[in-house]
Amino acid sequence: METGSLVTLTLYFVLMLAIGVYAWWRTANTSEGFLLAGRDLSPSVTALSAGASD
Repeated sequence: METGSLVTLTLYFVLMLAIGVYAWWRTANTSEGFLLAGRDLSPSVTALSAGASD
């Protein structure tokens, strides 16, 4: 494999890992945080979600 391709692939994997760690660090590890989206949903999004789940 060429050096440029290897560097690009490595940077991509590092970026994906960094995004995953940041998302994991930012979320609450509770069932309430998971089920209620950390209580950050607006009423309109909640209503649309409830309507779509019927």
